[in-house]
Amino acid sequence: MSTPKNNILLRNVNSTICFSCWPFFLSIMVLVLLATVSARVGYCLNPIISIAQRPLPAEINWVDAGNVHERNALWVDARSSNEYEKAHVSGSTNLNLSGWAVQFPAFAQAWRPGRTIIVYCDGGECHASQEVAERLLSALPKSSQSQKIKIYILKGGYPEWKKERKKSSSQASH
Repeated sequence: MSTPKNNILLRNVNSTICFSCWPFFLSIMVLVLLATVSARVGYCLNPIISIAQRPLPAEINWVDAGNVHERNALWVDARSSNEYEKAHVSGSTNLNLSGWAVQFPAFAQAWRPGRTIIVYCDGGECHASQEVAERLLSALPKSSQSQKIKIYILKGGYPEWKKERKKSSSQASH
């Protein structure tokens, strides 16, 4: 039995392997391996990608926040309960990460789709308002596209609000 040089057959008791077919099978195996690896990488990166695609809360200055406040915005104080008890924006709700389990149900009762939320903390290096705002975005029920959840972070936080309110009240008394 003669065989062509490029198609040598290896005979085993149970199988016949064509050596000229190995490149084809090898390329199929590499494609399957690449598909499996890319699927795994995509699965692992999915939470990161979905976070990156989620809209981040915008900052709002105290003037615009005051205008929104008059239109029935829901104010959220992201500072500790002790800080909130000392002083807070009138009508605000205390909601922070350490008390989330207890405080969120009360907040959810007050919030309605379409109602603007303004979150503040101590400003400056404080990131509690950003963290609470992001958690609210993922915790609140998604409404229709026409009623997106509107969450803003007060630029400068409570200290800026307090300073500007003092300024505006002293100007009004003159």
